[in-house]
Amino acid sequence: MRPGPAVTGFLAVLLSLPLSGRAEPLGVSGRIVDAHGRAVAGARVELAPLASLVEERRLALAGRAQPDPVATAVSDASGGFSIAAPGPGMWTLTVRAKGFVPGRRSFVPLLEAEELPALRLNEGAGVETRAPDARGGPDTTGKPSPERSAGRVLDRQDRRPLAGAFVWPAEDPGAFVRTDETGTYSIALPGQAKLRAAAAGYQSAAEVVSPGGRQAPTFTLVPALGVEGTVVDAAGRPVAGVLVTAKPDPKQRVPGASPARARSRADGRFTLRRLTPGVDFLLRATHPGFVPAELALPAPPSQTSG
Repeated sequence: MRPGPAVTGFLAVLLSLPLSGRAEPLGVSGRIVDAHGRAVAGARVELAPLASLVEERRLALAGRAQPDPVATAVSDASGGFSIAAPGPGMWTLTVRAKGFVPGRRSFVPLLEAEELPALRLNEGAGVETRAPDARGGPDTTGKPSPERSAGRVLDRQDRRPLAGAFVWPAEDPGAFVRTDETGTYSIALPGQAKLRAAAAGYQSAAEVVSPGGRQAPTFTLVPALGVEGTVVDAAGRPVAGVLVTAKPDPKQRVPGASPARARSRADGRFTLRRLTPGVDFLLRATHPGFVPAELALPAPPSQTSG
């Protein structure tokens, strides 16, 4: 196919405010393909709560693989699908198609709308297998429940409490808890464990609790930043469906800095979320029929309070 006009760049790249974190439906979209990259149409997509290790064992004893789905969808002729989670949380996406081994993708946690890279299914049938992000952990069946301990999750800049934040053991995300209006959470501390915390609009954090520790940690989360922009063609017309990625400058090597991705809407606008403050990013726009475009994005400044 003859290349179309070049994607010339981005207009009105603006800093956005941190996400509000309020509970509202969150869209998850993507495309299902086989091992050769060909579209898989008619695949059933299910979104269900992510079970804890204890709950998984209870479900297995009842002959069930996972909790009941909260939403379902079917992939179209191009393999594309769109499904909505009721709100932020720990969710598992399961894809089933005739002639393929079911696949899974876990969200730990899902905090905003997300577009997934292509989900590949392997040909075959039979036992459902976990995706590479599958979890494992010690068998706690029949053991006494560990004591619970309270901690808090705060905004690092102004120390205000973050309500509705997620805190979970790294080895068992399904055993998560959420903070109340004072930013307080209560969680079991089974010996040494790594706890993680996340909230919509913030960078996640992790803390290690030593064996015998009685006090759960206080997490102070750094606000994540976002940018909005527009993708246009050589004639200045908005282009929809452009994949925009933001990758940290590899020369900086900032721990915890991760890439972000989004797709432009009908008006050409896109929103990239959860960018690490103080990190230079390189934006890249790609779309079939267009020459890729790149744009350097200097380090977004940290947001000020007040």
